[in-house]
Amino acid sequence: MKKWIWLVITIVIAASVGGYAYARHSQNEKLYSDAMDRASLQISNKRYIAAETAYTNALKRKPNDEKATRLLSQTQNFMAANDLFNQRQFAGAKNSYQSVVATKNGNETLKGRANDRLKLVKTIQAISSGIISSTVRP
Repeated sequence: MKKWIWLVITIVIAASVGGYAYARHSQNEKLYSDAMDRASLQISNKRYIAAETAYTNALKRKPNDEKATRLLSQTQNFMAANDLFNQRQFAGAKNSYQSVVATKNGNETLKGRANDRLKLVKTIQAISSGIISSTVRP
């Protein structure tokens, strides 16, 4: 009889631990998914710092996750490109925007915005080089 009691107690403990682990994993997956969704929404709303924070939170839930890492990097490159653009460092901005566009399986909204900015940078550079060469001519 004692063997049966120990067997039942062991099964109950194992089921409890397994249930807890599954519930914890499910909660972690939900928090990760929520953070990724929030980041995407923040990008749509042009709130890039909030998106960066959301991707960082997703990585806390799933460290070394390739998707979150890739999208975080793409967002950071876009923010860096915007900073360079605002500082009128167009060559650096162009390189960073190209990096955003070249991100495989990246955020399509960021890619579209980076493409628009690339066109603007190229226009500015063309106008600038035209002004410079016209002022140099005798």
